Amino acid sequence: MKIIAEIGLNHSGSIRRAQNLLTGLCDIPVDKISFQIRESSFYDNSHPRKIHLPLSFYKEAAELIHNSSKDMCIAIADSGLVNELNDIGVDSWKTLSWDLNNENLQSSLLKTGKKIYLSTGVSDIEDIIKISNRMKNIEFIHTQLNDSIENTNLKAIKTIKDKTSVDTAFGLHCNNHDVLYTALAFEPSALFFYVKDNSNGEHPDDLHAIPLNLVKNTVENIRTLVKSIGDGKKEKLRNTLHPDDDDICK
Repeated sequence: MKIIAEIGLNHSGSIRRAQNLLTGLCDIPVDKISFQIRESSFYDNSHPRKIHLPLSFYKEAAELIHNSSKDMCIAIADSGLVNELNDIGVDSWKTLSWDLNNENLQSSLLKTGKKIYLSTGVSDIEDIIKISNRMKNIEFIHTQLNDSIENTNLKAIKTIKDKTSVDTAFGLHCNNHDVLYTALAFEPSALFFYVKDNSNGEHPDDLHAIPLNLVKNTVENIRTLVKSIGDGKKEKLRNTLHPDDDDICK
């Protein structure tokens, strides 16, 4: 199971904040670090999060991520940047929930030959099945664009896997971050969660983002707790809690 830390747009257009988040995550044992690049019309400079980071930043980020033995993922909505980003060494892609049926974007991503994570936050199972029949080298991400724990619906991870035979990840949008640990029981192929810095600046993904100073502990907990899932087989084990009673148990 991969652990993917998403900076997303939580840098709010600041190269300094983006670099601080990036260098902090490079020292934590996540598998992939992800940024988000929205459609070109989004970047009108009317707000900090609507300031586009330059391609030169992503090139340097790719080098730093790879030197840290991690992969770089880009959640992208702008098909016009796919080739340039692919050339700098992006390892995998993510599409945003409202782009599940964006065939132009998906076609551009498929041509790179890299894995594509498809977020399903605003889709039903019929839409998801249709995509699974049309695209290869993909993984779905079950998420809900809703911060309520009652609407997290973790059982949908299994539903998507069973209906499509496609590996399915989980993306955290719930404001109760412990849901990440509950999700482990449904054996997602990956866990996606947003990360924010510890400043007072704006974070577009705020309540469901994990503060950078808590990410290491979160990742360590995930790595430990996933061991508790096991393989589902029920077999005899030696009584290590009360070894003197082992003969009685037999």
